[in-house]
Amino acid sequence: MAKTLDEILPVLKQRLRKEGPPGAFEKLDEHFSTVAAELEALRRKAHVTQRELAARSGIHQAEVSRILSGRTQPRVGTAERLARALGAELRVVASASGRVRRSNTRKA
Repeated sequence: MAKTLDEILPVLKQRLRKEGPPGAFEKLDEHFSTVAAELEALRRKAHVTQRELAARSGIHQAEVSRILSGRTQPRVGTAERLARALGAELRVVASASGRVRRSNTRKA
């Protein structure tokens, strides 16, 4: 079973091209490419260093750096751990129309 975003995207691409509405994969691809930017924005907003984020999430600082810079796509669970460490949730919601909506809400 695919576990990283890099592994999931080709599977989704093939399925959406066969069964989905036109342009659905491109919208999904745009969403996944913003995961690093969203996490980096949350980190900066929280005034947390990469080292602090690594300690909070239990992920090595070098890996946090690679993820936040967009040099590597994290496993879904890793992205969720980073979001939780920043007091947020990571959600990907695809609608029947093929539109992808992202949500990174702060936990109360």
